[in-house]
Amino acid sequence: MLSPSNTPAKVNRQRIVARSAGTEQLWVVDAERRTVQVTELGGANVYSGGDCIPLRLFEDATILAEHIIA
Repeated sequence: MLSPSNTPAKVNRQRIVARSAGTEQLWVVDAERRTVQVTELGGANVYSGGDCIPLRLFEDATILAEHIIA
């Protein structure tokens, strides 16, 4: 969850550290914008509202973005 101290530069640094440590997915939840940004090897996607976020680590499972940002 983003806090006021999480600047875009700080989030990007955290993303780099997580990827270099082998993290397969990094989720950034922005409650103010009501979005979830999911970064994976292939890039990043932003989800909101009724969007289904694929849970690739759990085969074909998904979760609605609104359940994360509610």
